[in-house]
Amino acid sequence: MTTMDQKNTFPPITSEWLSKTWRDRAAGVLSHQKQIINWLFAVNTGGVAGMLTLISAGKGNVCITLAVSFFAVGLIAICLYAAWMFYFALRHFLRFQEIVNDYYADPTKVAEFWEKLKKLPVFSTPAELIAIFSGVAAIAGVVFGLIHVYLKP
Repeated sequence: MTTMDQKNTFPPITSEWLSKTWRDRAAGVLSHQKQIINWLFAVNTGGVAGMLTLISAGKGNVCITLAVSFFAVGLIAICLYAAWMFYFALRHFLRFQEIVNDYYADPTKVAEFWEKLKKLPVFSTPAELIAIFSGVAAIAGVVFGLIHVYLKP
């Protein structure tokens, strides 16, 4: 296969294609982020509210204090996740824009354009670990809350 044949196997790079590609990538990232933030924020906020209600009713103890602490840490972690993902998406977009500009500067480098696109990260491991940590904190909060309810230490 010749170099020319290889170039012809790539889809045409048009402004419409680039716009659609970016829209699709951004929509995927935002959808994923929104789901994680909504669920973890709801769980941790509900946990904090529930535990603080028990404390204000005079039913607090070490388990409730630990539960509220874990839920609060989970809230902080999910806020960190949201900020991290915002900057991850921003860096991703700026890199995508740079790759497109490089292509327009020399449209003969189609294969290089595709290789650069393939190397763009699709998720952020640190952000995912922060989200997992938030979920674990929420589970720990639930466990300590249940210990208080069922074992009455």
